[in-house]
Amino acid sequence: MTPRVWSRTAAGRAKRRSVQRWMGGALASFTLLASSVTGAHAQRQASPGAAVVSDFWREVQTPGVRRAGTLLRHGLRQLTQALRTDDPRQREAALLGAVARLERAHEHDPADLDVLYFLAFASSQRQLVQTQGNAGDAIRQAIGLYEELRALDADYESESVAFELGLLYTRLRQYDRAVEEYQRGIMRAFDPRSTVSAHANMAEVIMLGGDAARALRHYDRATDIARQYAGDSVSLALALWGSAVASDRLGEGRGAVERAVQALRASGGDMAILRSNGVFFEPESELHWYEGLGALAQAESETERAEKVAALQRALRSFRTYLREVEVPSTWDVVVERRIDAIEAQLSELQREGAGRSAVRVPRGRGRAPRP
Repeated sequence: MTPRVWSRTAAGRAKRRSVQRWMGGALASFTLLASSVTGAHAQRQASPGAAVVSDFWREVQTPGVRRAGTLLRHGLRQLTQALRTDDPRQREAALLGAVARLERAHEHDPADLDVLYFLAFASSQRQLVQTQGNAGDAIRQAIGLYEELRALDADYESESVAFELGLLYTRLRQYDRAVEEYQRGIMRAFDPRSTVSAHANMAEVIMLGGDAARALRHYDRATDIARQYAGDSVSLALALWGSAVASDRLGEGRGAVERAVQALRASGGDMAILRSNGVFFEPESELHWYEGLGALAQAESETERAEKVAALQRALRSFRTYLREVEVPSTWDVVVERRIDAIEAQLSELQREGAGRSAVRVPRGRGRAPRP
C-alpha cells in the first residue's frame, strides 16, 4: 500500500493523501486520519476561549455546524468499519451508513472541506469496488463531489483528489481524463513515495488506450520508486504484475514471464493480491491475462511434472477465458492466441515425456525394460 503523507490546513486539521484502490493496508493510516479529524472537530467544540467563540460565531453564521461535526465523526467510524471487514455485505452496509451520515453533515455545513472530502471518498469507494446497474450515474455523482471540493479549495488534498478522480474516470473509461488526473496528482506530490500507485494506475490506463510501450515505462518508474524507498510491498507487487502484462503485450514473451515471476515473489508466492478487497480491473477481462501470466510463472518454479502440468492448465484456462470475455478484440488478442498455442505445445510435450517414462519404467524386482 502506498505510504501516506500528512499535511495540515490553516485550521490545524490533519489530512491524508488518499486511501488508494488497494485497501488492504490502509486501515492504520485511515484510523489515524479519522482520529485526527474527529479530534480536531471535538477540540474546537470543547476548548475554552477563542476556539469556542469561533465555533459560536460559525454556528450563528451557519446553523448546524456542531451537528455536522458530530455526523462527520459518526461517518468516519462507519468508514473505518468498512475498511476493517472483508465481508462484501458488511462493507456495503458500512459504506451506506457512512454516505448517509456524511450527506447530512454536508447539508448542515456545506463549506466544511473535511465533510465534503470524506463524502466524496465514501461515495467513490462504493462504486470502485462494486458492480451496480446505475454505476455510471453514481460515479458521475462522486466526480461531482470532488469537483465541488476543488472549486471550494483547489489545494485541499489536491494529490488525493486527483488520484481518486483518476480511478473514477477509469471506471467511466474516459482514459484521457484519467491520465490527466494522475499526472496532476504526480505533479502535486510532495514525496515521490506517494506517486507509486499513481504511476502504476496511469500505466494501466495508458495500456488500455493501446500504448503498451509507454505504459511499461510508467510501470518501471513505479517499481523503481517502490524499491528505492522499500516498505511498500503491495504497490511494488501490483506494479510488477502490470509490467509483466505490458511486457507480454509488447511481445517480450520470456521477459514477460520473468517479470511475472518477480511479481509472484513480491506477492508472497500466490496471486491472491489480484482478487483482494479494493483491487478492480477495468474491463474485468483484464484479470485473466494477469492470472494467466501468474500461472506461467508458477509453472516455471515447479519441478514436479504433475504440478507443472497443473499450472500450465490453469494458465491455459485463464488465457482462453480472456479471449472469451474480452469486450473489444484488439491486436493483443494475437499475443494471447500465441500464448495458448505455446502452452498447448508445452503440455503435449510433457504428456509425451510422461508416456515415454511409463513405457520404459522397470517394475522393481523384475529386471530391465525390454530393448526396442
